[in-house]
Amino acid sequence: MAGIDVMRQTSLVLGSPASASTLWRTLEAIGPVQLTKIASVRARTRIHTHVEAGIRRGKALSLNLMPSKYFKVNQAWCTLLALATDLARWLQLLATTGKLARAEPATLRTRLLDVPAKLTDHTRRRELKLDPTWPASTTVVDAWDAAQALPDPD
Repeated sequence: MAGIDVMRQTSLVLGSPASASTLWRTLEAIGPVQLTKIASVRARTRIHTHVEAGIRRGKALSLNLMPSKYFKVNQAWCTLLALATDLARWLQLLATTGKLARAEPATLRTRLLDVPAKLTDHTRRRELKLDPTWPASTTVVDAWDAAQALPDPD
């Protein structure tokens, strides 16, 4: 039973091995101290992957387009970009489902924000009329309904 647990843990650390004999030879060569080092390196790599994904999303939202040569202007730009990134992520978490909930900012922009619509005044109210022939119109309506269905914060 202990051998099965060792194999399960090492397959999580080392990835799927070619065979059980290859795994046991690898375990004998590496030893328990190196296995813990490998596990900690893989954990740090997973954390760094999340950081890199955040940078990639920031660049997709124009992090790489600093508007000025002045530090304070660029600092304000980065602050606004951080707010936009947070708002886009919260929109994905709370109002979308499926592939759109894990989509990159460009896809989110195309499917939810770049939808042709017309703002009209009707009986003392403003209405947003979406183009029914546009393929993403139903996605926008579903996201809006999900956002409206959220409970009010107390």
